[in-house]
Amino acid sequence: PAAPDTPIGYVLPLDHVEEKWITDDWSPAFPSAPPSTLAPHPSPAVLLIAGESAAGLRLPLGQLAEKNLRRALTAEIRDGALQIFIPPLLLASYLTILPIIEATLVAQKITGAVLAGYAPPPDAALPTVGLASDPGVLEINVAPCATWADYDHQLAQLYTAAASVGLCARKLQLNGREVGTGGGAHLVFGAPPGLYSPFFAFPALLPSVIRYFQRHPALSYAFTGAYMGPSSQAPRIDESTYEALYELEIACAAAESLGTPQNLPLYDLLFRDLLMDRSGNTHRAEISVDKLWNPFSPNGRLGLVEFRAFETHPQNSVHSLVGLFIRAILARLCAAPMKDPFIRWAGELHDRFFLPAFVWEDLTAICDDLKAHDIPFDVEWLRAPWEFRFPKVGSLSVSIENRESKIKNSLAIEFRQALEAWPLLGESPNAGTVARTVDAPLDRLEAPAADATALEGGLLLVNGLPCEFRKVSPSPLTPDASRLEATPTAGAATGIRYRAFYLTPSLQPHVPVHAPLLLEWVDRATLQVVAAARWHVWNPRNTTYPAVPANDKDATQRRHDRWEPWPHTLGQSRFIPKIDFPPEGRHTLDLRRYSAQSR
Repeated sequence: PAAPDTPIGYVLPLDHVEEKWITDDWSPAFPSAPPSTLAPHPSPAVLLIAGESAAGLRLPLGQLAEKNLRRALTAEIRDGALQIFIPPLLLASYLTILPIIEATLVAQKITGAVLAGYAPPPDAALPTVGLASDPGVLEINVAPCATWADYDHQLAQLYTAAASVGLCARKLQLNGREVGTGGGAHLVFGAPPGLYSPFFAFPALLPSVIRYFQRHPALSYAFTGAYMGPSSQAPRIDESTYEALYELEIACAAAESLGTPQNLPLYDLLFRDLLMDRSGNTHRAEISVDKLWNPFSPNGRLGLVEFRAFETHPQNSVHSLVGLFIRAILARLCAAPMKDPFIRWAGELHDRFFLPAFVWEDLTAICDDLKAHDIPFDVEWLRAPWEFRFPKVGSLSVSIENRESKIKNSLAIEFRQALEAWPLLGESPNAGTVARTVDAPLDRLEAPAADATALEGGLLLVNGLPCEFRKVSPSPLTPDASRLEATPTAGAATGIRYRAFYLTPSLQPHVPVHAPLLLEWVDRATLQVVAAARWHVWNPRNTTYPAVPANDKDATQRRHDRWEPWPHTLGQSRFIPKIDFPPEGRHTLDLRRYSAQSR
C-alpha cells in the first residue's frame, strides 16, 4: 500500500467559458489537508471520498464554496495505466479538450492511456462507437453509416485497431476448426429521426423483407453462428410459433394497405408480437423490430430494423461484403415490393437448407433476382463467406470407368461441414434452481457430387448405411416432389446427421456415438468398397488436446489429422440395406434413426 502522504493522482479544476479554459483554487476548501511533497511544486491535497471508483467520481465537491468550479480533470494510475478522467462538458468543449490531451500524451511519450469519466453529450453530427465487454468477446457498436463505403471504411479501421492490440474476429476450436467469435455481427437499417426511416417511407418494405427472408432460407443460415434454429438468438419466423406464418400473412396485407403509416404505434403492433422467439422475446428474432416504433421502450421509437442472423468474419472485407449484400436486397425490395406468398417449408427447411450445396443454390437464386432488378451482384462474391461457413473436411478419390471408352478417370467426392440446430431441452434442477440445457451432441456433414458418372457407378455408405443424393439446381424455390427423387444427375448432394459425442441429458439418450464415421464408396456392380476414410470429431489418437491451437499451422494440422484414409476395408463386399427416408429427412441420412443397423 502507498504511504499516507503519497498521492494517488492529481486533480485540475477547470471549465470552458467563452472558448477559454479557466481553472480555480480549491485550497481554501481543504485547509486541513497536508500539501503534497511529491508534486513539482507543493500543492494542497484533496482527500477523496472512500471507495474504489475513479478519483474523478470521489471528489468531495460538497466542501467547495458556492463560487468554486465543480468540474475537474483528474489523472491517476489504475491497473498499471494512466487514467484521465474527463468531467461533464458541452460538446464544443469536449471536442476542444481531446486534442489537448492527445498532444500532451504524444509530447510526453505516454502510451496506453485510458480515457474515463463522462462521454460527450449525444449529437446527430457526432459519430459514436460503443464498446462493451461480453463473455469472450468485445462488443462494438459501429457508428451509423450513410453509405456502404463508409461502413466498409469503418470496419477496416476497427479490424486494424483490433489487430494492433492482439484481437481478431475469429477463434480456433480445440479440434482445429476455425469459427467466428461467437458474438453477433448484426445489421441495423433505418434513418433517424424515425419518420424518415425507409420502413415508414415505404410501408410495403417491411412486409417484403419478411416474405423475402422467409422464402430464402440461405439468408438465415449462410452467415450466422454455430448456435442457430428455434432456440437461438435469431430464429426464423417459421421457427418461432406454429401460427406465425398465418398471422403474418394478415399483418403484411394490413401494412401494405396503408398509403403512409401515420399511425406508427399501430404499424408497430402489426409485427412486434409476431417477430419474436418462442418465449415471446421480441429482441431474439431474425428480423427484430423492437426499435422500430415501440412506445413502451425508451429507445424503441428509432425507426430501425435489426437483422440478427449474422456473425463476424475473420476478414473485414468479407464482413463488409455481407452488409452490401443485404443492403442490395433492401434496395431491390424498395424498388419492387415482393408479394409472393410464404412457403410452407415444413421439415424441408432444416433437412435441405442445412446443407451447403442447397444454401449456395439459394444464394445463386437471390443474386439472379438482384440482377433481374438491375443490381449486378455476382454470387461468386459470396464464395468466401460460404467457404468459411462450410469448410471442406476431406475427400474420397474414386476411379470411374467410362462404360463406352473403358477409360478410367479419377473423381474426388468432397465432404463439407454442414449445419445443425441444437434444441433447448426442458427444465432440470441445477444448483437450487432450474436450468435448460442446449443439446449440442449432433453434427452434420454434406457430400456433394458434381459428376453424374460417380452416382451411376457407385454409392456412399456411412457406417454401413446408404445415402441418397438429391438434385441441386437453380430452379424456383418451391417444394417440388421431383427434386426429392433420388436422381443420378450432375449437381446432387446428400447430408449425414450423426451423434458426435455423448451428453446427458440429451434427446435420444439410447443412441450411441457414431464418430468416427466410416465413409465408404461402393461400386454398384460389384458391391465392393473402392475408397474409404474415417472422419473423427476429436483427436484420432483418443487423447485430450493440451490447449487450443497455437496458430493457423497447428489448427490446420489438427483438421488434417481428423480425416483418416482407411485402406483396411478396400475390396470388401458390402450388403446394402434398404432405407426409408421420412418426409422430414429426404435430403439427410440421420444415423440416429438406424443406429441398430449401423456399425
